[in-house]
Amino acid sequence: MRRLFVVLVVVVIGVIALGYYREWFKFSTASDSKTVNVNVTLDKVKVKEDEEKAKEKLEGIGGQIKEKTKGLTPRG
Repeated sequence: MRRLFVVLVVVVIGVIALGYYREWFKFSTASDSKTVNVNVTLDKVKVKEDEEKAKEKLEGIGGQIKEKTKGLTPRG
């Protein structure tokens, strides 16, 4: 159970790091004398654009794999 938790934490940190790198998230702070406010802004348009680019790239790779394996017979 502990390993699953560690893997989950690592995946969440990875997604946050990737999102910050790809500028999906923006963090800002504001403070006064007693409080500090931390704001997270999510750029939905940027996330959607990157999702579409990834789909196109994967479809292209899938087509290349199909072409390379065309005519091969499965072992069995």
